[in-house]
Amino acid sequence: NRIGLQWNRKYTQSFYLESSTINDLDLYGNTPQSQPLGTFSTSWFSAIYSIGYSFSKVHTGISLRGIYSKLYIEQMCGFSTDMGILYRYNKVLK
Repeated sequence: NRIGLQWNRKYTQSFYLESSTINDLDLYGNTPQSQPLGTFSTSWFSAIYSIGYSFSKVHTGISLRGIYSKLYIEQMCGFSTDMGILYRYNKVLK
């Protein structure tokens, strides 16, 4: 699932929320068995803020992301960033 908002002022900016959940995954132990020991679920959530700027033939941008993930009994929180530069050589080659 993803929902977001984008706006333009001096720079193009956006904010998105993303999430995903999977329930009733079969849980098996270390020894192969024909029947699962039970079930478990996994979930994931992130919030993303992005900003971009264009001048002449150069487009730049950066995104900051906060992440939460849960798999069985393990949980993880973290941050990540993405940066990019695009140079438009001409209208055919981008």
